[in-house]
Amino acid sequence: MWGKNIRGCAQLTGVSVRRLSLLSHQLYSLNLSGCLSLSTPSINLLFANLQELIDLDVTGLICVTDKSLRILSARSKKIKTLKLSCCRNVSGEGVMIIAERCKDLEGLWIGNIRGIGDDVMEKLGECKKLSILHVNDCLGMTDQSLLKFVQADDQLQFKNYSLEILNLCNNESITNSGIEKLAKGSPRLRSLMLSGCTQISDVALDHLVAYCPMMETLDLEECSITNLGLTIIANSNWTLCLKHLCLSYCDAITDTSVLYLLNRCQQLIELEVDNCSKLTDGLLDGIAASKYRIQNLEVFDCRGISDKAISRLEANGVRVRSFYTVQQRRTRYSDITDDDEMRIPMERPSRRCLIL
Repeated sequence: MWGKNIRGCAQLTGVSVRRLSLLSHQLYSLNLSGCLSLSTPSINLLFANLQELIDLDVTGLICVTDKSLRILSARSKKIKTLKLSCCRNVSGEGVMIIAERCKDLEGLWIGNIRGIGDDVMEKLGECKKLSILHVNDCLGMTDQSLLKFVQADDQLQFKNYSLEILNLCNNESITNSGIEKLAKGSPRLRSLMLSGCTQISDVALDHLVAYCPMMETLDLEECSITNLGLTIIANSNWTLCLKHLCLSYCDAITDTSVLYLLNRCQQLIELEVDNCSKLTDGLLDGIAASKYRIQNLEVFDCRGISDKAISRLEANGVRVRSFYTVQQRRTRYSDITDDDEMRIPMERPSRRCLIL
């Protein structure tokens, strides 16, 4: 058995895939994301021969359809990881077929797939081994969808407790009520991405800290989080486990609350606070003067934070990402000419709707 990574190979054509299909019965891992020249008949032929497949990545391929997934699920019953995000010819119907037939499914990426809603989430809730689910940018996702995913019946009996990583970014219909339902049915949750879920507020954090004690990564970009929310986190059991926190565009938070959070959450090593207008140099100087474990800090578009404060903090060993540090890197490499044939990696401010 062997794996094949052909990611981004624009030259891969239907003829190549047909040849690959002759050996595909031995494939256990296959990455075809970015292979945009493939046709639906070719991909269907390949899927029909993938008997031992465990991991498949077809992110963004328009040639993959619901019929393709029906063929795949009939042959690759051992599949554990499937990445389908941005496959625009796949719908909720195809995802339900996968959920019904692939009982060993552990990780599923279905971001930006049409037709993902209550029925699909209810069926995914029956996948007992599913621990990773990316369901970002799905217009049909609501609080009821989360309830269908975690709850087995009207008596509040939950389906399973396997979920550990969940991406709900940019599902604007989800509210604090939906997060409460999710938290009660997902006690093993350790990574939750809620960027762009603008109806989420401090209330949701109350539910999460109460029912999800092992949280390591939390993305709250553009959520309605205030100083109260930071206090909730700082006074919870998360102080022993939280490592990565994004508070970008949470415009109500202040230096005092962030420093209190850092003082309490001693495991926190990465913090993002882009576009938080109330943060000042006092935050960076407070970090520099402390013994916090923070290693990476992102402060793009924080108008109250100066270049001098960033330099002082970097002198204390903290890696800061900002427009100032990007400009510094450009200056550092300004004498490199085209003849050097080098590409200098540039950092840019990140928007957190990521397919992970």
